[in-house]
Amino acid sequence: MIDRISQLLNSRWLINQEIAISYLPALFAFMNGQKIDFSASESQRLKPYFLSAKDGSINTLTKYDIQSDQVLSNSVAVIPIQSEILAWRSMELVSLISSIEENPNIIAVVFLVNSPGGMVFYTDIASACIASMTKPNVAFVMNMAASAAMWMISGCNRIIASSPMDRFGSIGAMASILDYAKFLKEKLGIDMFEIYADKSIAKNINIRNLLNGDLTMEERTLAIREDLNFVNEFFHSAIQKNLGISPDSEVFTGQIYNAETAIQLGLAHEINSFEYAVNLAYSSGLKHSIHSFIHSNS
Repeated sequence: MIDRISQLLNSRWLINQEIAISYLPALFAFMNGQKIDFSASESQRLKPYFLSAKDGSINTLTKYDIQSDQVLSNSVAVIPIQSEILAWRSMELVSLISSIEENPNIIAVVFLVNSPGGMVFYTDIASACIASMTKPNVAFVMNMAASAAMWMISGCNRIIASSPMDRFGSIGAMASILDYAKFLKEKLGIDMFEIYADKSIAKNINIRNLLNGDLTMEERTLAIREDLNFVNEFFHSAIQKNLGISPDSEVFTGQIYNAETAIQLGLAHEINSFEYAVNLAYSSGLKHSIHSFIHSNS
């Protein structure tokens, strides 16, 4: 738990700002010593599952445990990308995709997406993993695919919105940095001192400059902005490559769009139902399986 809290507090983020701000009450409660039950939200998180075919189409009503050894032939895996994208979940996602690629009974994947974004760390790796999948895959967005989530699913074969009110975009990097010194002093009566070795002149320099009131705001934020720009270039490059969007498109300003505008700008392909998305993945998976079988026996 301590390790994960440390990762949360020390990570760079690709997340929609309005969602990030909504987490502040929980942060303040945590800082004031209130108990935060992380296990409750974890237990409610949607788990990956698979759907099987019936009468030539996929039955979306009956779900099966994807960890089962009894995955039926010609199944479609449904993998949730939900809520905040955290590094350890991205690692789990990559591992799961690898096992699905090796499972001959799973012919396609639907990524079930509702996320405002999340950590920078491992998002690029997870996105590249999805983009390099050999099995057909579809992203089905319910409500939001923003920032890191948009990066992650940009390599999917098809991106489908569930409603015109779904939102896509927020393609950009940001940093929110809190100065705890006043809180520690006034609330807890703690004085905090930082002492550096004589030669460690650049250690923590980005934060030290940010908190240095003798510098201009331009000088205080320069190094942090340079780091964000570095991340941003990788983010933009992936969107341009995966979705074929021109570098001068307005999507790279960081705006977020409703589904219909997102489709016009190339961030999504269509609006349709979950059943449609699953059966599209299924039919594409069948074609891919047949083609692979013919190719392997030719």
